Amino acid sequence: MIRHSPLLLLLTLPAAAASRLPDNLQYASLSVELPMTQKTVFLRAAETLLPRLAARTTDWAIVLDVDETVLNNYEYSARAAKAGSEDFDEKIWDAWVKERKATAIPGAKAFLDRVREAAKARVMPRGRIVFITNRRLDQEADTRANLAALGLLKPEDALLTLAGKGDTKDVRRACVALGASGKDARCPWAPAEIVALLGDSFRDFFELYGDDVYKLGRPKLEACVDAGGCYVVPNPLYGQWQSDSGTPYAR
Repeated sequence: MIRHSPLLLLLTLPAAAASRLPDNLQYASLSVELPMTQKTVFLRAAETLLPRLAARTTDWAIVLDVDETVLNNYEYSARAAKAGSEDFDEKIWDAWVKERKATAIPGAKAFLDRVREAAKARVMPRGRIVFITNRRLDQEADTRANLAALGLLKPEDALLTLAGKGDTKDVRRACVALGASGKDARCPWAPAEIVALLGDSFRDFFELYGDDVYKLGRPKLEACVDAGGCYVVPNPLYGQWQSDSGTPYAR
């Protein structure tokens, strides 16, 4: 679930307007470094993954989060901050999603285009791009339209939104891996090994909560990054380092 204000990567506010926003929003909106770091993550992912995809002999999938991984929702963040919301504001978020105006994270489209080219270059094994997002099922049509307008989502890609309580990202990752051999009708394709995960927040990779992110999750994520299976897109505004109240966990 999205609970905290998302992130800007492209849009630059006038200095006077930015000065009225929290420091993390100002950094997200005005820094040169953040969008370049985002782009670097996607470049590294392409350089690491494309040779591996060319050598595969079994079906594969690359799984990406949506918000603050491929879509930039800065305008929502600015609206929520100006409204005095310190936590996730469902009403403002719903209105923003319906506008379908989120922009692309730097480097995301170029990466996705290169992965699609790799998938089309060989009839077998089959490759697939899958987006797993905690945007709700009733927000799926608007999400699809926003992604498609930016060239981030193509007809051959899959999008798995949040179907309800208990539909964790682990559940949907299992759907991708099991394909038609599993019981989840959302994944009608042949089983596909997930060769990479891209996201900005911890549960885009592993389903752990609270202090377990630090006690158990840090070495798991580090090992996955080192192995070239996980690619973390920087997001200074929210994540599993925060509690439900939006404050950082004490460590």
